[in-house]
Amino acid sequence: MRKNLFILLLAMGTAALSPAHAGTWAQADAYSPREDWAYGADTATYPALAGEPAVWALGDLDKVGTGGGEAHSGVPGPCTYCWSAETMAQAFAAVNASSGWLKAGAVARYSGGADAMAQFTDTLNFGAGSVHWDLNLDTFRHQGVEGGGELTFEMAWLTGDPDFPFETFLSLLVTSDGFWQLNAFDDFSTGAEFTGMHVEHDMFALFPYSRDLVVTLRTRADCTNSFVETDCSAEMDATHSAYLGLTGDFSSSNGYGYLGLSAPSSVPEPTTLMLSLLGLAALARRRGRADR
Repeated sequence: MRKNLFILLLAMGTAALSPAHAGTWAQADAYSPREDWAYGADTATYPALAGEPAVWALGDLDKVGTGGGEAHSGVPGPCTYCWSAETMAQAFAAVNASSGWLKAGAVARYSGGADAMAQFTDTLNFGAGSVHWDLNLDTFRHQGVEGGGELTFEMAWLTGDPDFPFETFLSLLVTSDGFWQLNAFDDFSTGAEFTGMHVEHDMFALFPYSRDLVVTLRTRADCTNSFVETDCSAEMDATHSAYLGLTGDFSSSNGYGYLGLSAPSSVPEPTTLMLSLLGLAALARRRGRADR
């Protein structure tokens, strides 16, 4: 779909945006409230990762309560997001603002749950001219058996108003059964099976101005309410998903690139290999190390 609109954008959305952190942000949590187990990582808690254009986080929990979490700068390597039959929950989130992509995945089994969120913020400086937006979201694996999950992807302007902090101009919701609904600029659409999305938009300005952009991808997989644990599984795998490209009369205050589908990525297709994330005792939450 393609729309030509002026700079006034209407607020719309299907889900609330996460609180915005300056720059890049990745958060991943794997948990079982029934067993009181929880592991995860949040890049915003590590000063060493502040200002890094690319960060990722991982949370992992197996069915006997062993798990862990880690947060890093850079692009994740092969089989960062992998699981086995022993996995109860796993969450993964990555963002590379230098290229303009975000990725997230969540899987849950037994009584587990997983939440993953990738986000970046930037001040865009527009000239008196036009800017072309090109957003691509790949199709991705989604399923829920006795469990559920969802994906949300949102782009918004930060308003500076604490009562209404976000002016959302694109919002996508996909559920674990494939149902989707999209609010994109002045269009609303729905479907029974999500097979990817491509949105183009031309923005025109008569004079230079600046606005603060926040882009958020979130996935959730949930088996925490399952009555028959052994039959529950849920997955929302968007580890190949969102690519934002911008061309035209603009600049990024953070020096980010908006390369769209030309952005490189080394996040692989998930396999059944087991992550070597060994945790401490159950009932504990371990935050991983922050690497530069």
